[in-house]
Amino acid sequence: MADGVDIRGLEGWLTKEKSEKGNKWIGDSNKRWFKVQAIQGSDELALCYFKNKKQKEPRGWVFLRDVIEVREEGHGSPALVLVVPQRTMNLKAQTKGEHRIWFDGITKLCMANPNFMIDGKEVQKKPPPSPAAAEAKHGGDGREPSPAYKDDGSVGSGGGGSRFQQENRGGGVANG
Repeated sequence: MADGVDIRGLEGWLTKEKSEKGNKWIGDSNKRWFKVQAIQGSDELALCYFKNKKQKEPRGWVFLRDVIEVREEGHGSPALVLVVPQRTMNLKAQTKGEHRIWFDGITKLCMANPNFMIDGKEVQKKPPPSPAAAEAKHGGDGREPSPAYKDDGSVGSGGGGSRFQQENRGGGVANG
């Protein structure tokens, strides 16, 4: 469980539009096995995609802490659109039910991100709890809870923005 979401349910086939070439969904997409999983050695989560279900190394991934917007596009069979500073990913599930599971799960996992938006509307964040409330929640033992995402100070190429990894680049994601 992460942020109240059972990430084991966020695994399955999605159709991924290829990066900015041609017309959406007409011959320019790949069916990929997607999975939300923890990054090796941290609490950070990534949406990883694989060529098939048995592949061990992901072909690419998006760190969920880098997602700035999640939206739905289209009617009938809507697309799940993930926006990170360097890229927009368009994904389609096989059924409306699967789409709803992915949309709701990814949205909940990204809610804590700064300036996060759902369908173009900024999400109102809850103010942090007072120290007294935090102490009461943790039994007054003085320990801080583990952060939802570990900030290791890493950034992508160019000194800022997303740490999105495109296809055929590797490293950093736990297999599981």
